Amino acid sequence: MSLRILIGHSLPGQRGSTTPLYIGDSGAALESAKAAAGPSIGSFTILNNPTGIRKSNPAYQAPAPIVEDSAPSVGTDVDTKAKSAKRK
Repeated sequence: MSLRILIGHSLPGQRGSTTPLYIGDSGAALESAKAAAGPSIGSFTILNNPTGIRKSNPAYQAPAPIVEDSAPSVGTDVDTKAKSAKRK
């Protein structure tokens, strides 16, 4: 799968204000958005499969740890019979 992003600039040469025109995976839809942009767009930036940069969130808070019951679990009758058979 690919990612395509079309950004319109209000002035030629990637200057002026920017407007996102298309984000998706279809080259045909990107070309349609480009054709429909109109005369107010002076230039375009097309990004094909841009490199993602991962950043951690300094405001992230890990969920509270799950506290399990500290009581020892009692084995079933089947477990007890299996342990008895191994001891013999």
